[in-house]
Amino acid sequence: MKRLLFISILISSITAQGQVMLGIANSNFAGNMGMGLNPASMLLMPYRWEANIISGDIFLENNYVRYPKQQVMASTEGTTTTLPHGGLLDTYTSTPKNGHAHTFLRLPSFIYRTREQAFGIHLALRGDVSLRNIAPNLAKYMYEGLEYTALSGAPIVVDPFRIAGMTWAEIGLSYGKLINKGSDFLIVAGTLNLIGAFQGLYFYNNHTDLTVYGDTNMTMTVNNMDAELAFDLPSNQDEAMTIRGKGASVNLGFTYVSNPYRGNFKEARTIARKRYDYRFGVSLIDAGMVFFNKNAHVYTFNNSSTQLDSVNTISPVGVDGLDAFILNEFMTGTNSIDNSFSLITPMALSAQLDVCLAPRWYANATVVQRANPPAPHVDFPNIVSVTPRYETSFFEIALPYSLYDYYLNRIGVAVRYRFLVLGTDKLGPYVTDKDVTGMDFYFGIKLSDYDFIRKGKRGRQNQCDAYN
Repeated sequence: MKRLLFISILISSITAQGQVMLGIANSNFAGNMGMGLNPASMLLMPYRWEANIISGDIFLENNYVRYPKQQVMASTEGTTTTLPHGGLLDTYTSTPKNGHAHTFLRLPSFIYRTREQAFGIHLALRGDVSLRNIAPNLAKYMYEGLEYTALSGAPIVVDPFRIAGMTWAEIGLSYGKLINKGSDFLIVAGTLNLIGAFQGLYFYNNHTDLTVYGDTNMTMTVNNMDAELAFDLPSNQDEAMTIRGKGASVNLGFTYVSNPYRGNFKEARTIARKRYDYRFGVSLIDAGMVFFNKNAHVYTFNNSSTQLDSVNTISPVGVDGLDAFILNEFMTGTNSIDNSFSLITPMALSAQLDVCLAPRWYANATVVQRANPPAPHVDFPNIVSVTPRYETSFFEIALPYSLYDYYLNRIGVAVRYRFLVLGTDKLGPYVTDKDVTGMDFYFGIKLSDYDFIRKGKRGRQNQCDAYN
C-alpha cells in the first residue's frame, strides 16, 4: 500500500459527465453543452443547426486533502525543499471523507432542428472516480502512510464505504419532439449512448476490522472483511485505449414551456420580447450499465482475515502482481472469484426551473440528485443551484451559486461570446487565498447557422429581441 494512493485518486486522477456546467447548461443557447443535463436543450435553442467543435470540463472535489494557496515550497538558504505530502494538508475530523474526480471531452458533435423536431449526434471521451464514506482513520493512514504512529495498535472499525471509477468513449444519438399544448408546449427528448470502456473498477466494503502496528515490522491485521473488489485495467500503456467493457446508457428529458413567443423571427419588430414566462424541466441522466469481461478480476471477501508483515514493503507490480497478492493473502475459505462484472454509469435525476424575469434577464434553479442503485455504480454528486443570467444571441453572462453535496457553497461565472464559452462553477480557487479542496473549469467552441446569417444581408438578420 502506497502512502499517497488516496491522494492520487483524489487529486491526480485524469479519468474522463459527472458535472453539469451550471453556468451554460440551462442557457437557451446551450445546445450541445446542455445535453448532459437535459436533452430537451436541442429544441430550446433558436438555431437551425449547431456544430460543437470541441468542449470539455475538468472537475475535482473532496473534503479531506487541501492545497494551500500561500506557499507550497519551502526555501532554506537558497535551496528549495519540497514540503511533506507535496504540500498537501489534510482535514482530519470525524466526518466521513468523500471525493469525486471527473473529466469530459465532447468531440465534434452536431444538432439539427426544425420547428417541431430535433436530431443530434455526439462523440465524447468521459470518466469519473467517486469515493464515498471513507472512515477518517483509514483516510489518515492513506495520507500519512502506515508508519504513522499516533494510531498504532488502535483497532479501526471500517464501516461501509465505496470506491468506483470508469473511463470510456461514447457515441450518442439524440431525438427531440415539440408537442403543442394550446398556448404552451411540451418538449420530449432523449439520447441513446453506446459505450466502449477503457477501464473500470470498484471496491465495496461492508465491514472490516483493521489494526496497524507501526513498529519496525510494520504489521497489519485484517479481520472479518466483508467486501467485494472488481477491476478490469490495462496491463501496460499500450493497452490504455483498448476497449475492455461495452454497454449503453440513456438520457431522457421533458421540458414544459409556459407562454412561449410564437412570432415570425425573420420579420418580427425589434421590440423587447420575453421568450417565455417560465420553463420547467425534469430529466434522467446517464441511466446505463457497462459490462466488463476483457481481463476482469472479481473477488468476494466473506469474513476474510489475514496478517501482513512488513506491509510497507509490499508493492505488487501491475495487474498480474495485484492479482497474485490478493490470491495469496485473502482468497481462502468461503471467498470467491469471478471474471466478469458490471458497473452502472453515474446516474442522477434532475429538475430545472427557468424564469424569464424580463427580456434577456433570467433566473434559474436546478437540483441534481444522484441515484443510488443497489448494484455497484459510480456516484454522481448532489447539486442545488440558483443562477441569474443575462442572455442575448451573441453574448451571455451567468453567475451560478451552488451547494455541492449539501455541504460546500460555491460561486461561479460563465461567459459566452459568439462561438466561445468559458466558465467555472467554483470560482474560489482562482480569486481567493483559501486552501483549495478542488477545482472546476469548462469551455466550448461551437458554431451555428446564426453565426453565418448575421454576416449576410440585412434582410436575413434575426430582428427579434426575444432572440437578440
